[in-house]
Amino acid sequence: MTYSWEWDGNGEISEVDARFESVDSGTKLSLTHSGFSKAESVSNHDVGWDSYVEGLIAHLKAKLIP
Repeated sequence: MTYSWEWDGNGEISEVDARFESVDSGTKLSLTHSGFSKAESVSNHDVGWDSYVEGLIAHLKAKLIP
């Protein structure tokens, strides 16, 4: 799944590519966010994605593992 992304109407359009792959241990998420025009945006989104993915993992573990 690939889609365009703009944070809070700041005018910087980037692209997010998220791929899910079935593996023996579950599901592998490959996430690529590209097309930034500012180094600060790369850094901010890197921290933001880490936080969101950690939250997703915690949520799924709570729902799927008794």
